[in-house]
Amino acid sequence: MSGLDKLVRDIKPDDALKLFEEYMEKVKTARAKKEEIPRPLYMNFLKYCAARVHIKLQEGKFSQETWLTYCDFFTSAMLSFGTADMEKMLDYSDKVVYSVLVYHSQSQPLLKEYLRCSAAQEEQRSKDLADLRAKDTINITTPVPLDQPPEIERDSHITAVAPAFPVEMVTRVLNRLPEKLSFAHTNGLLHMKLLNPLPIPDCPFVSSGYACDSCGLRGIRVAYEAMLYEEEADTNGVVRSNARIAQHYSHGYDMCTACAVYFYLRQEQHLKQCWMKPHDPFALGVAAGVAVKEASYLNGEAIVTAAKEEFDDAPSHASVSPPSCGPSRKSSQNSSCTSPEPPMTRCKRVSTSFIDIEVGIAPIGSRPIAYVLPKAKELLKEKVDILKTFQPPSDWAERCQTTAVLGTYSSEDKCMVCLESLKGCIPVITTKCGHPFHVECIVGFLRTVSRQESVCPICRAAEPLPDTSLHHALEKNVFKVRVMLTEEEASEKSVRVFVGSAISRSFSYENITSVAAGRCISIKPHEVRKSFEN
Repeated sequence: MSGLDKLVRDIKPDDALKLFEEYMEKVKTARAKKEEIPRPLYMNFLKYCAARVHIKLQEGKFSQETWLTYCDFFTSAMLSFGTADMEKMLDYSDKVVYSVLVYHSQSQPLLKEYLRCSAAQEEQRSKDLADLRAKDTINITTPVPLDQPPEIERDSHITAVAPAFPVEMVTRVLNRLPEKLSFAHTNGLLHMKLLNPLPIPDCPFVSSGYACDSCGLRGIRVAYEAMLYEEEADTNGVVRSNARIAQHYSHGYDMCTACAVYFYLRQEQHLKQCWMKPHDPFALGVAAGVAVKEASYLNGEAIVTAAKEEFDDAPSHASVSPPSCGPSRKSSQNSSCTSPEPPMTRCKRVSTSFIDIEVGIAPIGSRPIAYVLPKAKELLKEKVDILKTFQPPSDWAERCQTTAVLGTYSSEDKCMVCLESLKGCIPVITTKCGHPFHVECIVGFLRTVSRQESVCPICRAAEPLPDTSLHHALEKNVFKVRVMLTEEEASEKSVRVFVGSAISRSFSYENITSVAAGRCISIKPHEVRKSFEN
């Protein structure tokens, strides 16, 4: 415990609030008159600045480590008395205090925050463009960038502006906006959680604050933040990821409420256009994609038991079900995602129909989701809630078997980051130096260490991650998918199957952002398709 920490904790809150204002006014008056500030006034001013910050931190959720960063700063400011840095530290102290005070201590109405962000995007964009023109020193008008909406992977110094939506529509979206969202990024899957309000940052970062990585808006107070590990999803505290995701020089990934609403509405529109005519394929972000390479409609026989089905012509390797969770920073001997062997039961052989699909999925680390779409006439019924129909059937995972085309591992093969088996359902990636890891384990490791330590944990090879571009992922992250048909579906002249890229931690359907990309394919009995232009 530092000396300043003890001094501040001994101050009563009412005294701290009153004396902070008094000393602040005395220092401002002395500086305005260019008078010399005596040592007692200087020290008391900084002490009560620290006390005011401590009160603000106590109003919200903060860690002791955060408070100590402010103690260190004000202690340094005290030590600067009589030096050339004294005036500069007074300016910094004033800025730090008021930067802390603007943060919210209580949850904010999301509509209010959405409207604030929408207006601030326009204002900040105008300022960015003015600054750009001011830097034009050769009297040639700098071309004004075309208006660009927010993007998951933004590549511009100009603030993007989300399209304006009617307040009534925004209100409805905010009422159904999930607490957790998922997005595909070239540098890793973004599993995000709503923080309302955002916590006050450590002292070195409080002045700059939080910025939206999708639009560039600075000074956001409520946001979705990227989580690096599964256990962060259930914490009530800070979830900010230590990973370098959007840029090498900054940590985490934040998304303002205006961008969250925009992407959610955009995804709803994507799904509508994919499920219904014109059945357009979609991808939310440049890192996501689905490339169907071949599809065939087959008939066969299945051995049906009370616990599982095995197909006569199925591949000899075991099928993979969606895992219950993603990799965790904590290793557990009981955390394997492979299902236990079902009990012995009586069985019978029945005729069945199924669709076999070979598909490339992006980004690296995602897995396929596939199911038969409802018939068009069902979707067009007046009382059908089209948003609810976007959800796959409750039994889709039981009727969908997936097998990775590349890479087979035994139970003895271990990921050397989490020490769990590579055999099972968690996606695996092989580094350029030839070592396999769970995708989230190696990506999380490499993006939380320093750039100098960004090496293979096994052989220390530099920059070990392979190409994670969209094209590479669609060629290397390939799966064979089998979708079982019900008797009713098998009686149709053709079926339409939705194939998507599942990116949620469980690789199941949690909400519409769980599917980063998708497309529909229509196929008839006994047909084999190898061309998918639409």
